[in-house]
Amino acid sequence: MDRRLGEYLDALNDGKTVFLRNAGANIKSLEPSIKELMTKYNITRIHVAAHTDCGGMNVVASSIGKKDSVSKHIWENLVEQFSEVKFENREELERKNEILQREAARRVVGEGVEVSSELIDVNAINAYTRNNEHTVVITKPSDKRYGEITSMLNIGIYNAYLVQSSNIDNIIADIEIVKNYLNVVNMEFLAFDREEYLQTINDMLNEKDKEFMDDSMMISFIKAKK
Repeated sequence: MDRRLGEYLDALNDGKTVFLRNAGANIKSLEPSIKELMTKYNITRIHVAAHTDCGGMNVVASSIGKKDSVSKHIWENLVEQFSEVKFENREELERKNEILQREAARRVVGEGVEVSSELIDVNAINAYTRNNEHTVVITKPSDKRYGEITSMLNIGIYNAYLVQSSNIDNIIADIEIVKNYLNVVNMEFLAFDREEYLQTINDMLNEKDKEFMDDSMMISFIKAKK
């Protein structure tokens, strides 16, 4: 979901690729979305794109290595799968995470679907890293280019973290990470049609007891204009 990967991922988008994005390229929280897409599309390949200098892996490393406490959502959905992973530093953890998530994707899709992965070096892609106030954009899986999505919201491509999942319940840990560990001040829920827009609002209003429904950031619900 990292804001620095926008242009790099857009260059990979051939218009036939559906993107899912979250913290740490974590297949565990994306599994329901992957299975849903498998029933809707003729998926022939899944590519897992992890990256260096990963905020999600920072959370994992500090939780396991330094014993820093994290919420139940973050522990169960992200950190716990690394409990038996041995690593000396975050860089090694990031390399092992690429392998772990690739194997997790293989288990989810089973036979007949090609699974590949890469560890993107954020320094090598010359990503713009200016540390302004940022927005997290929550939306459904889509084949739209990242720049197209951010332009709908009048947000710079390097100022928006993008989380894409078919269900809000599966990304609570991701929302907590951007809220508590990254410089995020706004949250935008972007829907591509009226039904999705209304359902998103309904889901969120029924989740007022969740930790991310508070006054710590501005939350908006937006329906994309055609």
